[in-house]
Amino acid sequence: MIPSRFLAARSIAGPAGMALLYFATAATTVHISRFSGGVAMIWVSSALLSGYLLTAGRRVWPLTIALCAFASFVATGFFGFGWRVAAQLALVNVGEALMAAIMLKRIFDAYWPGDTLEWLAGYYLGIGLAVPMVSGLAALAVTGMVLEIDPGANFVHWMIGHAVGLLTFLPFTISLSYAVHNGQPVLPDNRRLAAVLAVVAMTVLTAVVFSQPNRPLMLFPVLMVVAAAVWAPCVVTTFLPCVLALIGGMLTMRGEGPVAMMHLDLGDRMQFFEIYIAVTVLFALPVQFEQERRRRQMRELAESEARYRLLSDHVSDIIMHLDADGVIRYVSPSILYVSGYDPAGLVGTNVAELIHPDHLQQVHEAGLRARHAPGTPISVEHLALTKLGEPRWFETHFRAVPEDGALICATRDISQRKRLEADLSIAALTDPLTGLSNRRAFFDLAERTVASGVIGCIVVFDIDYFKAVNDRFGHGAGDMVLASVAQAARRALRQTDHIARIGGEEFAVILPETRIDHAEKICVRLCKEISRSAVPVGSIIVRVTVSAGIAVLDGDLSDTLSRADAALYRAKSAGRDRTAVAA
Repeated sequence: MIPSRFLAARSIAGPAGMALLYFATAATTVHISRFSGGVAMIWVSSALLSGYLLTAGRRVWPLTIALCAFASFVATGFFGFGWRVAAQLALVNVGEALMAAIMLKRIFDAYWPGDTLEWLAGYYLGIGLAVPMVSGLAALAVTGMVLEIDPGANFVHWMIGHAVGLLTFLPFTISLSYAVHNGQPVLPDNRRLAAVLAVVAMTVLTAVVFSQPNRPLMLFPVLMVVAAAVWAPCVVTTFLPCVLALIGGMLTMRGEGPVAMMHLDLGDRMQFFEIYIAVTVLFALPVQFEQERRRRQMRELAESEARYRLLSDHVSDIIMHLDADGVIRYVSPSILYVSGYDPAGLVGTNVAELIHPDHLQQVHEAGLRARHAPGTPISVEHLALTKLGEPRWFETHFRAVPEDGALICATRDISQRKRLEADLSIAALTDPLTGLSNRRAFFDLAERTVASGVIGCIVVFDIDYFKAVNDRFGHGAGDMVLASVAQAARRALRQTDHIARIGGEEFAVILPETRIDHAEKICVRLCKEISRSAVPVGSIIVRVTVSAGIAVLDGDLSDTLSRADAALYRAKSAGRDRTAVAA
């Protein structure tokens, strides 16, 4: 366990280090950039403090702000306007950094990383305009009361100096702070050499451009910053404008470089240089953040692809990726166990070679329907050939990829289900009135289902007050009601479910591969569908309801039916028009 004194020391070290850095930058800029005795025309301390606050925990904000306010107080007292306004300006300076941090946090939460344009608009207008304007007005109010300085000129100098400082240095401070705070490498291992070379090249280029006044080459550093925004890591991209500002600014203050060709005093030349830096940042930031957004999307896409491959490699269904021509680009390993094909050997093969010739057309049409309705799954049942040439039934679900016409397919072996359906069809035991399977067919199918080990449920339901329908409207009307109930039940059930009429007004349903909770939902849907059905008898519309009992299908069919019947009677006793689950 770490002793509390070490934790306390560590919690103080960060704010103290930030305060020392704040003092160093504030003292330096105030000392060298008060060209006409007014406010400093260069200010980077707010960018450093704002970037630190964004990543530091809120619990260290008060200490950090207090220490930086003291640092600003000392810097102003020794190197700036003196002690008369040092305290007031300290509050304005740290208030500016705090306001920028809070505003940037809200912009991040609202727009990052998806809405690049909205994020940049908020950054430019909020950080580059609103924050320095508010702090400039506050500084003007403080200094104007006690100092004899030109308020208009000093407000403009404050606005430009603080805006350029925030716009130029804050992106780098944020990138560096987030990397350090999250324990991430500042530069990727595989790109460190390129990053160092980019910084060296920028340093040399800036020194060359701003050390000679004869050739106006100021466009070249701008081009390099924009080009670096395309390929370089975020920390490097945000650091290059800082290099340009530091080296170019120092040379310009010494009277060197292209800006020295302008017949202006030093303050105006530095103000022009600051505008040049601001324009460079305005050009580079949109490119940089759009590239960062794309890199993030590529990482998310790679993670999604990895999850997709992990799932497709471990499911029993066959997952395929087909291009627009039907050529297999990917197939999951499960095809080896289902059909005997080697997955790697199928890549580059047209999927038509796997489909039974009799079903090729309907599979092709299903794929076309999927392409015409991107995002909507289209399913088709068809015969396909195993590696041994054996035809086998499959159910394939297609979903189109809109961008390139490709198809993602999920294919399931339904041979067992088809065999059950074929057995029922061969038995040809159908209730002539409703068209449903009769009692014998139902029990034969139920016994085979139990024997096959398929897990599922059985539903038994009958028509509420059916005798009253017969008594009032006659048996002909009763027959019409039975047929209507059968049709409504078919509409409510799935293709894999099997319904039969097992007695006068009594029906039963086999729900294969269905859990009891899902069976209850299906049963509720069935009851609602039947209650909505209408049977016209002369001028009267007859509507009926049903009550149902549900039981899990286990190894004893007789016991299952008994439990379902008991649940049915409970539903009737509870008021009818409802379902009950067997205990």
